[in-house]
Amino acid sequence: MLKKLVVVLVCVLLVGIPVSAQSYKCEELHSTDADDFATVIMGCVLQHRQVNLVDPDLYPVFRPVNLPKRLADIVITSNRRAWLLPIITEKKNSPFIYTGDDGVRYYKPVIYSYLNKRLKLANIGVDLRYVPMEWGIGAHAVSLWRSNGAEVTDLRVSGDESSAENQMPAGGDWGGIKVTYSKNVLMRDGKIYNVGGVSRHIGQSIPNEGIRWEGSAEGRIIGNTIVNVAIGVGMVNTTKLEYDSSSTIIRGNKIWGVALSDNPYTPSSRGLKLFTGAGANPLTNLTVEDNELRDTGGHNFKPGGDGILLLGVRNSTFARNKILGDPSLEFGLQVRDEFEGSVNPSADNIFTGNVFVSGKTIPCDKGNCWDVAWMTRAQFPDGFRWDNKSPNDKPLTIRFPQ
Repeated sequence: MLKKLVVVLVCVLLVGIPVSAQSYKCEELHSTDADDFATVIMGCVLQHRQVNLVDPDLYPVFRPVNLPKRLADIVITSNRRAWLLPIITEKKNSPFIYTGDDGVRYYKPVIYSYLNKRLKLANIGVDLRYVPMEWGIGAHAVSLWRSNGAEVTDLRVSGDESSAENQMPAGGDWGGIKVTYSKNVLMRDGKIYNVGGVSRHIGQSIPNEGIRWEGSAEGRIIGNTIVNVAIGVGMVNTTKLEYDSSSTIIRGNKIWGVALSDNPYTPSSRGLKLFTGAGANPLTNLTVEDNELRDTGGHNFKPGGDGILLLGVRNSTFARNKILGDPSLEFGLQVRDEFEGSVNPSADNIFTGNVFVSGKTIPCDKGNCWDVAWMTRAQFPDGFRWDNKSPNDKPLTIRFPQ
């Protein structure tokens, strides 16, 4: 008995979980079982590796759900579409907010996994509609760090809808999910709404994407719906050369941008941003197919944005994607060797059966928008004009380097 008590007390000291969490029925958690479910979920994961939220209701969390690390086969699920609701009542002392070395306040992710193998997160929502944007720079609602083999299915993330009247909406500069240095991760059938669509200053870029994939190889981003988000999917390689997002599949996603927003703090938007920085490995062997992108483009009736941006992408396949942009969309597809100070050529990619449509009316009615911007030294692929098209079988408008 004494030995068991010592073990329990050690666990409490290590992860900050109250002893009373032992009494919860982790396989059947109801929304009325606790006031703060963060500690309950962390305790259930530590003890049983499994949590099931059974009510189609809001489960309040007063602190981030930082999953105990170095575990395997954690399962967090809901069979009735439960939502985690972050409760943030003050700016200075909230567990969700920290001050960076630059003196700026930042939010922490609502769910964070570090060094956990084969995590399964299914049918869970994160409701950001009561997270004040003014109190800190947003994070991604879910962050997986070195969590190989994770499966995230039916994740729902929702912020407050922005407008001319609601210029700093709750969750407006957050993101949906961030996957970092994690191999063989599945992100499927997620629904991400009204996040990452508002900047803090007019003309400023957005810090977070609907889905961010960083240095994470052999991933699968399949069947997700991303709406009112400035950057739908952002994939990147950095100078940590041992981590690489190559050999990832992006298939069957629907991405609606923010070009129709009347909020002046809404930036230009992109559907897919596939990007490698200077000195990083190129992104190779990507499969990008059957995605539909709409309402990407400029803001304040100025040309801007692109459906797909490629920098440092090689030996990859782009098939049957539809980029149907806003009238302000500057480029349906943009392929570059240099962008935002980074130099990394793109080459040897295959494009077939895609539809690329830039803006055609005001403000793109003066020949200042193109279906394809081939701003690279790589040879323009033979057959590109025949294998890809603009609607109604019209010829593509293509811009080449000056």
